[in-house]
Amino acid sequence: MIKLFPLLQADALNQGKSIVLDLGEIANLEIDSNEIIQLVLNLTRNGLEAMAQDGCLRIKTFVEKQTVVLSFTDEGTGIITEHISKLGTLFFTTKENGSGLGMPI
Repeated sequence: MIKLFPLLQADALNQGKSIVLDLGEIANLEIDSNEIIQLVLNLTRNGLEAMAQDGCLRIKTFVEKQTVVLSFTDEGTGIITEHISKLGTLFFTTKENGSGLGMPI
């Protein structure tokens, strides 16, 4: 996450927005770093697109009940109820030029 932050922050600043990292102490995990990088990029992009000028995206890691949590919180309007069950569905998008591949990947 630390390695990606300058890239993410530059993208946010270019849009008049900001990103705050709140990285808690977590154990080392055996995960595919390329998949996590893609996930972070996609969720960051979605969060930034959802917010108005001066919005702040908070990326947080923490442990809750022996589970590592990666949390993204933006200041956008939120996801409408009808779309929540469709999140992660291949090719589902609400964006005019979206592919619907960001969340499933």
